[in-house]
Amino acid sequence: MKIIKYADIEEKIESINRIQKDKVKLVKKRGYNQIKIDNKVAFSGNKREVYNFLVGYLNSIKPVNNLTIVNKTPHDIIINTSEGEVVIKASKKPIRLEQKVKRVGFIEYDGFKIPLTRAEFGEANKLPQPNDNTIYLVSSLVAKAYPNRKDFYIINETIRDTKGNIIGCKSLSQNPYGDGKWWYI
Repeated sequence: MKIIKYADIEEKIESINRIQKDKVKLVKKRGYNQIKIDNKVAFSGNKREVYNFLVGYLNSIKPVNNLTIVNKTPHDIIINTSEGEVVIKASKKPIRLEQKVKRVGFIEYDGFKIPLTRAEFGEANKLPQPNDNTIYLVSSLVAKAYPNRKDFYIINETIRDTKGNIIGCKSLSQNPYGDGKWWYI
């Protein structure tokens, strides 16, 4: 196992600061270390934990080139970036989960009987095979049904109109239902 030195940590911080404008700093405290990003504590731990955090953080901000993005939802995905708006067209064959509806009762309300049901979701229709350098934009339901698919991404940092409808997003999130050990593909 490699012994982590402060020079290793400083090297990662320099790499991060070259890529983005965030001011990443190491603060040495008694018995532990802190990583501050824009003067806010982002992480605390021993040297190895801090180093591992920085490696993951660096991987998360590195651009991934030659990547294919396939939208497997029935909606256009609009991503607002600092360079402008990216539109990823809706799929003609979106991934859908099998759904079963189970009646569980009803509520009487204002003279009406409102059925109560429970949705149970099953397997997906025609799940794409993992493909190197390809990510699939899927619904949160699909991502949750397949937590180990690191190539499944969902929209993140949603943008809403005045009525609360989602009209776009600012970023994509790798499948949040997985074990969290991946930063990008």
